[in-house]
Amino acid sequence: MDLYKINQSKNSLNKVRVSSFNIERELQDLIENNLELVLGIQFIVSEFTVGHYRLDTVAYDSEVRAFVIIEYKRTSKDSVVDQGTAYLNTLLQHKADFTLAYNEKLGARARVADFDWTQTRVVFIAGSYTNYQKDAIDNPNLPIELYEARKTENGYLTLLQIMNNSENSRFANKVSALSSQSKVISKAADVDQVSDLKPYTEEMFLDKATANICDLYDELKAAILLWDSEFEVKPTKVYIGLR
Repeated sequence: MDLYKINQSKNSLNKVRVSSFNIERELQDLIENNLELVLGIQFIVSEFTVGHYRLDTVAYDSEVRAFVIIEYKRTSKDSVVDQGTAYLNTLLQHKADFTLAYNEKLGARARVADFDWTQTRVVFIAGSYTNYQKDAIDNPNLPIELYEARKTENGYLTLLQIMNNSENSRFANKVSALSSQSKVISKAADVDQVSDLKPYTEEMFLDKATANICDLYDELKAAILLWDSEFEVKPTKVYIGLR
């Protein structure tokens, strides 16, 4: 994404130079100190060692009562699917450890059953991604998100989410959405493997709605985004939010 500075006196544009972070920890500290601002989630712990891994950042999404693992990279070369799946499996196998970290950070007395483990996800933040990596997460049933982080010469940060192609079309994944609904989890705490995770999408709600409801939703969504394009569509287990 190219950035340009407006020179109003000359009615011209000057291209702003964008670069990656030289040190991964620099990016991590910046994001961790501003998690609620940039991603709308709470910071829990940094460099969290659990199982065979050390997780860069563990955060918590209070809106859906789920944990979020964040991994930072200056440049991403490894398979984000393999690493993300390994982290998700580790989290689901060590729920008590994450619950303890949450309680210690927030001074709470939560139990494993108090969290919605079905909405757990992994976020990668890197300077750039290959087309292979972008295509690899183009799956509505994969709870992995990619963000590109760049800094500019005038001290700005850009954080751009790589959107799945499947999210751009309402009915592109109708079959997969319906198949994921057919699997019922009796309790959120019973989730033990990645295949039990359920990334919620607009399609899951709209596929069950009438044509009239879908049209009304489209009109409302279009009006809100026209008013402010910064709104983010965020489906949850029980509703579609616009944040």
